[in-house]
Amino acid sequence: MADEEPQSVQSSPISTLHPDVLGEIFGQCDGIYTIYIEDPRPPLHYTLSNVCTKWRETVQGRPSLWRKFGINFNDEAMENAEHLEIHTRRLDICLRLSGALGLQLELRKIARLDTDSDIASSSFRSRSKALKGPITIKVIPDDSVPRVSQASREQDKTKQFNDVRKCIATLLTPSRDPPYPIWCTFDSIYSACRSVVIVHDDGQRLHNTLRQFLDREMVTSLCKILQAKEEPVEWIALLVKFCEWFETQVALLTSLLTYYDQVYVVNHSPYILSIHDEAYSVFAERIFENPQLSKRLQDSLSSWLHWERDNHEPHEYRETIPKLIKHLTTHNQFAAFEQYYIDNSQLYYQKESEKKARDLLENPLQFFKDVQTRIQEEEARSEAVLPVGSWGLVRQVTEAALLDDRAEWLANSTLGSFMTSKDLKTLGDMYTLFSRINDLKPLEKAYQEYFQKHVEQVVKDSAKDEDMVQRLLDLKSLADDALSTAFLVSPPTVTPLTPGTSAVPEKRPDQAFTYALNTAFTLGFPVEEGQGTLSYAGYQGLLDAALALYRFSEDKDVFRTFYHRLLAKRLLVGKSASDDVEAAMLKKLKEKYDPEFGMGEDMFKDLTLSKEMMKDYHTRQDKASLPNKLNAVILQQSAWPFSATKQLVDLPADLKKELNTPVPAVVVQHHTSIT
Repeated sequence: MADEEPQSVQSSPISTLHPDVLGEIFGQCDGIYTIYIEDPRPPLHYTLSNVCTKWRETVQGRPSLWRKFGINFNDEAMENAEHLEIHTRRLDICLRLSGALGLQLELRKIARLDTDSDIASSSFRSRSKALKGPITIKVIPDDSVPRVSQASREQDKTKQFNDVRKCIATLLTPSRDPPYPIWCTFDSIYSACRSVVIVHDDGQRLHNTLRQFLDREMVTSLCKILQAKEEPVEWIALLVKFCEWFETQVALLTSLLTYYDQVYVVNHSPYILSIHDEAYSVFAERIFENPQLSKRLQDSLSSWLHWERDNHEPHEYRETIPKLIKHLTTHNQFAAFEQYYIDNSQLYYQKESEKKARDLLENPLQFFKDVQTRIQEEEARSEAVLPVGSWGLVRQVTEAALLDDRAEWLANSTLGSFMTSKDLKTLGDMYTLFSRINDLKPLEKAYQEYFQKHVEQVVKDSAKDEDMVQRLLDLKSLADDALSTAFLVSPPTVTPLTPGTSAVPEKRPDQAFTYALNTAFTLGFPVEEGQGTLSYAGYQGLLDAALALYRFSEDKDVFRTFYHRLLAKRLLVGKSASDDVEAAMLKKLKEKYDPEFGMGEDMFKDLTLSKEMMKDYHTRQDKASLPNKLNAVILQQSAWPFSATKQLVDLPADLKKELNTPVPAVVVQHHTSIT
């Protein structure tokens, strides 16, 4: 086909492909060029090279397509001189186009598929059958072909090295457009590098050339980057673009100079680095470790951070920061970036904390809300631009800087308002934040002082003694809610609400007595009223809450005495809602609080025995008689909290006569000590 392509070929979509892309497509046809001597048709490589000029240059410029040649033959095919001549010329073309890759020749004899057609072929086959053992192929040089001179070999060596050198210069020069060689194919550079390293053993010179261009171009690029007039944040985008270009070019250069890495570097390791390691080492030394560039990068980062923190919104160039971090990580420079980011955050928030603490001295709650907002903004920024491993460090530094020497002020100034408004959620946020900076003592102290102060106010308020226990119960409930909801801990057995010596004012020495008395009344009230509409669990919770106050009573003897008196009164006049509840309460007081509450059990024994005795007495009386209407309770003086009888009751004559009647022996056996 002529060199002039038809209009249809020029306008086809495939004609727009770059030669290297087209060559990669043709490379999928790479394999052994297998021919049959009796078949004169050309192989696929020939067909592709005859489509148009561009395809011919592409196919012939890829030595890998021509490096293998296979021949399948049989006896009669060897007699076809015309076909042998065609394939000989093709073999010569493969030898020439395979270049430095060399030619792999493979011969196979195959069985004849057709029957013998003539005497000559039959005679040739008979002769071949007579041959035994291996077939030896002897290559005889053609003296008519001029041999390659030493000068020509040197010229090829120089040309191949210059091609590789020019490729290195093109790939490592940022100003080149396009940033890859266009005068030759990638495959030819690949083959030229093989010749330089393996055939000519010139790897050292190639190494020196690579290092020379790396040093020169990095210095030149550094000057251009430092002289750029972009604004600080925009300058970061310029640096990111340069890093992207460099990493792309090094990856391409590594693939083209594969023989340099796999042969020369391997043979001289560890003294010689690979292309990737050498290039990245020079890049880090000349670019990132340059003091001027480091200073400008830090200033640019500071400008970006301050803009976002001052304006409380993302900067339009924020998306370049993750890209920068990616390149810094690739070049092992992220640690320095992270440390500067943390130091900058610490300094910024320390200054802001000092200023806001002065401005909001009378409004500590607003200061705390601003701190929460700042922490949330910093967390969002970290999640948007930083690796996961840096999130916690930035948050920790931010919290510590904002709350440095502010925990005591905040705790003392805000805890009272949290308790008054029952804003336990905000109190819980403060507790969580203080725990993260390991500064909980001010909040714990403020919590204790708050309840001690309010307990003292309750016990000093003599005008409301009758409500003291209930008010203390309300305070204890609030304290327990704060512990479980805000502090996320179980309420302790003894809380700061203890109305001990520090809580009871010295001006009222009778306060402990009053507290014990009121506690006894409070315990008696739920028992006297009964369960009512409450559920069993709710009723038991009410009793437990009242019992909990007993732990805080200073004068437990007074409490026990008054409780027994009130219990006796309820039992004798029948005001108790349930004897079972009374007994359960006594059992709980005895087992969990004070063993001396066991004397209350004798009261129930006396009442039970009295009921049995009266029942037996009534069975022996006439139903219409006056004694049948008598109901007496016989009590042990030691079991009931009553003083000795001061005067006798004047009873009617009939009742006196009945009482003077001797008691049957069976009754006396039940209860020998009667009064």
